[in-house]
Amino acid sequence: MTSKEAALALNAYLRKEPVIQEYQRYEAALKKHPELAKAEEELKAMQKQLIALKAKDQLDLSLEQDYTRLKKQFYENPLVVNYMALKEEVNDLLVNVESLLNEGLNSTD
Repeated sequence: MTSKEAALALNAYLRKEPVIQEYQRYEAALKKHPELAKAEEELKAMQKQLIALKAKDQLDLSLEQDYTRLKKQFYENPLVVNYMALKEEVNDLLVNVESLLNEGLNSTD
């Protein structure tokens, strides 16, 4: 089996994994909610602002409060909660696959 064939076989196997299929369903569902994507972008921008201010030893309580409120609201959304949990499961699965591949490549068998 060539490397490309092995990669295609691994890809096919992973695509059949229930956790990956569920993750992809939630990913698609999130795309149907542009307000969630907008909230996530706002959170990222606010986080960058807060980090920049803290690097200058400055504090913006209003910005921190807004960030905390939006973050709480965003991460309590059931769609986001389930998506994030699945994202973590998929990441764990991929880390395990990577570990197995590395072990296989490093073995002397």
